[in-house]
Parts: sequence; C-alpha cells; structure tokens
Amino acid sequence: MNFDQPINVLEIEILSMFGKVMKRIKGTNKDKPRIDISSLPAGNYLLRIKADGKLSVEKMIKV
Repeated sequence: MNFDQPINVLEIEILSMFGKVMKRIKGTNKDKPRIDISSLPAGNYLLRIKADGKLSVEKMIKV
C-alpha cells in the first residue's frame, strides 16, 4: 500500500474475522512499515489502517 502524502501517525492492524488483533504496527509512512504475515494461517482477515485520524478497513485473503 502506498500513500501519496506524508502521514505522521500510522497504525496498521490485521484482525481475524472474529475481531481479534493478530498483528499490529505503529509508525509513519516514512518508515515504510511492513507486516510479516508468514506466521498467520491461510484464511480471511481484515486490514484496519488508521492514518492521521482517518480509518480504512479492507478485506485480506491469505492463501
């Protein structure tokens, strides 16, 4: 995921479909954060992105 503008407060979470937080990172997009999902089993997840007070939720499928 790329951001066009600098983001001062960035939080990315991967949640199970039951709402349990599986992974979480905090930082800025200058840090170019990455989340290692190799330990997660295959399945459906929600990707919750909070960026400078804005919230986006996307569905993610790991195969």
